[in-house]
Amino acid sequence: MTVTTGAYRAAVDELTPQQAKVVAALRQGDRRQFSPSLARDLRSHLEDELAPYARMLADRDDQIVLSKRSIEQLHTCEAFHVADENTPFQWSVPVAKGTIAHRAVELAGFLPSMPSPAELAENTIGRLAADASGSGTIADFLITLTDTERAELTSEVTALVSAHFDGFPPLPKSWKPVYEGRVRAELCVDRITLAGKVDLTIGTPQGNTAGRVLVDLKTGRPSATHLHDLRFYALLETLRSGVPPFRLASYYLDSGALHPEDVDESVLEVAVRRVIDAVDTKLALMQSVREPATTPGPQCRWCPIAHRCPDALDERDTD
Repeated sequence: MTVTTGAYRAAVDELTPQQAKVVAALRQGDRRQFSPSLARDLRSHLEDELAPYARMLADRDDQIVLSKRSIEQLHTCEAFHVADENTPFQWSVPVAKGTIAHRAVELAGFLPSMPSPAELAENTIGRLAADASGSGTIADFLITLTDTERAELTSEVTALVSAHFDGFPPLPKSWKPVYEGRVRAELCVDRITLAGKVDLTIGTPQGNTAGRVLVDLKTGRPSATHLHDLRFYALLETLRSGVPPFRLASYYLDSGALHPEDVDESVLEVAVRRVIDAVDTKLALMQSVREPATTPGPQCRWCPIAHRCPDALDERDTD
């Protein structure tokens, strides 16, 4: 018995049940064919809607760059977005372990032989730490760790990498995997830029038929914002390549759960609307038209002004 997914055929007894389930969720299903004018129509719609904002930005000799993070913040809590932008970024073990685990998984996809998760974690941390430059990179953070802190970080990264390989199938080169691929779209004569970095891209389109799968690797619990992140990436991919992805999927390392969604025009329309609304809010905040609104929620855990915000939720209330 085999699992058949295009060019990839792996014996079921070579995959764990969880891996076989992920293969099916990622690759099986009918590919949708899209209009060859879809990407052009989406760009025209975006630029028509964003044109008034672009003119205001031109008057200010300014521009807006939006990422999935900033769009999420603008749609959840404006005060959090403003505070986060005005707070210098600081590395921490929770942030670093996710970044390192992603890099370890990426490296594993191109190594001639597979090291153990512990070796992969140690090697990845060592490689990253060797690039210290004094400019606030993850390397600069890693070289400040004590031996105990580094050991704890290595242990946590090992656990994440191990969970990934336990549940996620090995990716054959025929799937054309790309890790941390950057995508961006410049709109309205570069006054408004949308930018992102997809954890994992699999496959390619065939003509106007969708073929790519975009995967976001996550830790923690599922959230509605994760789906919106992927829809934003789907929009960028469509604008870049001219063909939407076939499927989007959030893969949760802690639980092995994979949440897929097939892409159609309605998915892209939702992403377009969120971008337009985010630009509207962003420009209002830039112009100081009003005070940023506060909206309590899970983001209060990470908000730099939560300690002095009367609307902030106690961390215990978000568990």
